[in-house]
Amino acid sequence: MNHIQCAAWFVLCATLSPAAWSHRPLATDDASTTDRRTCQIEGWQQRAPTEKFLVVAPACGLAAGLELGINFTHPIASPSAARSAGIALKWLPQRGDGHWWLGSTPVGEMTAGFKFSAAYARPPGQSWQRQDITALFLLSTTVNDVLSVHTNLGVTRNHLQRINGGLLNLALVATPSERVLLFVESQTNNRRAALGPTLNSLGGRWWVVKERFSVDITASRTSGSQSGVPSGTTYTMGLGWYNLAL
Repeated sequence: MNHIQCAAWFVLCATLSPAAWSHRPLATDDASTTDRRTCQIEGWQQRAPTEKFLVVAPACGLAAGLELGINFTHPIASPSAARSAGIALKWLPQRGDGHWWLGSTPVGEMTAGFKFSAAYARPPGQSWQRQDITALFLLSTTVNDVLSVHTNLGVTRNHLQRINGGLLNLALVATPSERVLLFVESQTNNRRAALGPTLNSLGGRWWVVKERFSVDITASRTSGSQSGVPSGTTYTMGLGWYNLAL
């Protein structure tokens, strides 16, 4: 596999696997963490225009406001597809009074934090290679009992092409009932040739057992076209197990 083909695989992984770095079903991360000594396990099948993948992503709370997550993406019946994996640490700082940073504002309850992650990929016939490292500022705003907005702003370093880029993710979430979550979101960057085109998504989650077990579905489509990244819609269907005590 030559350098251009390898670069295309890294762009494909970055474009089609955004949800691997955050809590399902969104790809945009929220400013919340799993409780201390509690874990969650999320898994989903991802059907891209030309490939299918299976993703597993557990995460555990190490302390109040501190969460460690890992993930692994495996291609299904496709020897030409790349495997990928990642690790991420999310931190929500607390104020001196013990409450989360920011708190109540005129536009709603705001929570902020930071996320640091590293991603790796293994193209066919090659060893594991570092794909990128990313640092994000996370901001979640609860507007009311139904609507919330999540914003991610950060930087990433693509090690294959040695390019730095800026990232912006925006998501609008609605919870019309206790068991239903719906969302729309967009993820973009300022170096699309290296980091992939803008990705627009929508989807939903249904809690089979409230705060314990859920099912979800998403649909994503890139905006514009790019060499090495297939056009079309990517679908995912997933399951999640939550509040698993250590």
